[in-house]
Amino acid sequence: MYPCSCEDADVMLIQVSCLFGCVWISKGDLERSVASFDVQAMAENENSKPTSELDDKKRKFEFDDIFEHVSSFGRYQKLLYFCTCLIAFPITNQFSLLVFGFGTPGFHCVTPNVTCDPKKCCDGCTSYEFDGPFTSTVSELVTGFGSAFVHSIPLFAVLRFMVGFGLTGVMLSHYIFVMELVGPSKRTAAGNMTYFFYNGFQMLFFLIAYFERDWRILILVVTVPAILLFPFWKLIPESPRWLVAHDRLDEAQSVIEAFGGKENKPVNSEVLRALLEDVRRDQLQRERQAKKYTPIDLFRPPKMRKWTAIMCYQWYEIFL
Repeated sequence: MYPCSCEDADVMLIQVSCLFGCVWISKGDLERSVASFDVQAMAENENSKPTSELDDKKRKFEFDDIFEHVSSFGRYQKLLYFCTCLIAFPITNQFSLLVFGFGTPGFHCVTPNVTCDPKKCCDGCTSYEFDGPFTSTVSELVTGFGSAFVHSIPLFAVLRFMVGFGLTGVMLSHYIFVMELVGPSKRTAAGNMTYFFYNGFQMLFFLIAYFERDWRILILVVTVPAILLFPFWKLIPESPRWLVAHDRLDEAQSVIEAFGGKENKPVNSEVLRALLEDVRRDQLQRERQAKKYTPIDLFRPPKMRKWTAIMCYQWYEIFL
């Protein structure tokens, strides 16, 4: 080996001996080489870690991951599912009441020197008057069976509008709630089964209407059951997915643990809690990165505009 020589005090030269001779390296080059070696070693270290550990870091957690640890459709979920589906009886019957509960109001022509048959429009008549009192079954549902106080068509239209809001909100909320109770493997069956309740209760309503011809009593028969369900609202838990989305993890964990473990095994509370925290962390990350949308975006892309128009017309036809 040869001794190190230095012509500049700020630059240190290191002589490295090897089989093929000597290589002269500056101090700066050596530091960069060492840093590069450290980075390479860290990368190799990372690659040497178990695949499962790396996958866990990259994985995006979803709420449905909890069903890997709890039952997809256990006893508690079945009880909630079938009990909440009872709300379908008063909901679906409000549509059927349109057939049996609504009557055509009487009206006659009041144009001078023009004669028309009752409840018929005729040429030359420019003004009509309804024969009161006119009552509506919708107002009975909204105002506590107070249809006897309704004497105008505009008020009837307002009440019908309010009922439409109420029915749609209850139907959608109920459907979403029962879908969140069950795991992905049972979700399609649970969703389709709700229509058995709606169709079955509607056929039951026709049977009731056949034997009960008084429309006021008929309204009481199909409306009172909805009132009887209100005292039980405290027994129905909040949606666990909604609880997680609102940072109420303790309450969400309590509801989910009631589902029971897989194959009747106890639920590991610590694992479940860690999973809920991971789910919420990823939710917040996606919310920060997600693009914000408004109802106007339903009409911007041509395809979405077409689908929105079709869906609006479909619901219009259904509620007719």
